[in-house]
Amino acid sequence: MIGKAALIAVGDEVLSGEIVNSNAAWLAQALGAFGVRIAWQGVVGDGLEEIGDGVRCALERADLVVVCGGLGPTHDDRTVAAVASVTGTRLAVDEATRVRLNERLGSRPGRSASLLKQATVVQGAVVLENPAGSAPGQVIGYGPKWIVLLPGPPSEVAAVFRSGLEPWLKPRLTGVGYRRDTLVSYELGEFEVYRRVGALASGQHPKVGIYARPGVVELRFEGPRDIKGASLNTLRAIAWARSQVSGRLYRQASGEVSRSAVVIERLAARGLTVAAMESLSGGMLLASLIAVPGASRAVRGGLTAYTDDIKARYGVDRDVLRVHGAVSAACARAMAGLARKHFDADLGISTTGFAGPEGGTEANPVGTFYVGVDDGETTLVLRRELAVNRAGVVQAVVELTITALWEVLDLGVGE
Repeated sequence: MIGKAALIAVGDEVLSGEIVNSNAAWLAQALGAFGVRIAWQGVVGDGLEEIGDGVRCALERADLVVVCGGLGPTHDDRTVAAVASVTGTRLAVDEATRVRLNERLGSRPGRSASLLKQATVVQGAVVLENPAGSAPGQVIGYGPKWIVLLPGPPSEVAAVFRSGLEPWLKPRLTGVGYRRDTLVSYELGEFEVYRRVGALASGQHPKVGIYARPGVVELRFEGPRDIKGASLNTLRAIAWARSQVSGRLYRQASGEVSRSAVVIERLAARGLTVAAMESLSGGMLLASLIAVPGASRAVRGGLTAYTDDIKARYGVDRDVLRVHGAVSAACARAMAGLARKHFDADLGISTTGFAGPEGGTEANPVGTFYVGVDDGETTLVLRRELAVNRAGVVQAVVELTITALWEVLDLGVGE
């Protein structure tokens, strides 16, 4: 039965960093959804010995070894031969694959050898048809363990996994598996979250980790799951964390769509529209919303008012700028209201702050920013101060504005 997996990426281009190993992230999520814990990951070059050593190392650590890449038609695609050597198995041509490839790609001069190579499998392997490409996937039994070979292109990895590996995998799971629950704070920094719930990090049931990026802190709980989902220990740990952290902790499901997509969907469902007036974020806030397919159902438009004179030109009272400054709650409030009015939207959103490295005041040092949401009746303004680089501040201001929209729309925390 399968409970732990190891992932191997094959390719000199992955090893050198020319290509990012996105397959590992995708497979970790996909296998994790079935309760399979990723115990180890590795990247190896194209050589026979390198691939073989990687597979042997992985077999010592997991029940299931998934190898991506090296199944193509060229001379440096050596994964199948390397795995055959590790398992002491011969190679064989899978006739069904050969016929399929010949029908799909044709028997042009010089192509027969490459088709034959891609139809070659480890003898006795379960062949997984590749609906998105040519080289098939393979499942090879090795004692009580299993080795899975998948092609390298991410689209083909997903296609073979869904069409072939997933049905093969389901009846072979341990039945226990593990579960990951993630709570997210968009309000507190990493240190503040750790100060409140750090005691959980020393335990193993569940295992708790804190992961941060600008504007986002994730609190991840990993542990065995029972027949109904999360174990009782995990549920107790989550409840305790919520009681210790001031502000909201949002539940994030594995594979959940982006918050921007949720906001756009809810706005459209309620017949509401939104517009932006940005300073610090320079259009990135609106871009995060427009990136959602169908955003035109809810997004009216926006403008970037970066300097004080442009803010004033589009309606920010000069007294606000003189008395309070462009980086202030008063300015964020005015900008949000003006965005709503200029674009005839139901809600206006705004951003302003000091991204650095220059600028800042004693009251609002570099890294301070304000965001606003105006719904025509009230305006919510949030202030944050982060000690991160310029790009990090911009990323955080986008996250916080989405959070403010989330609050005004009362979308909940995903209990």
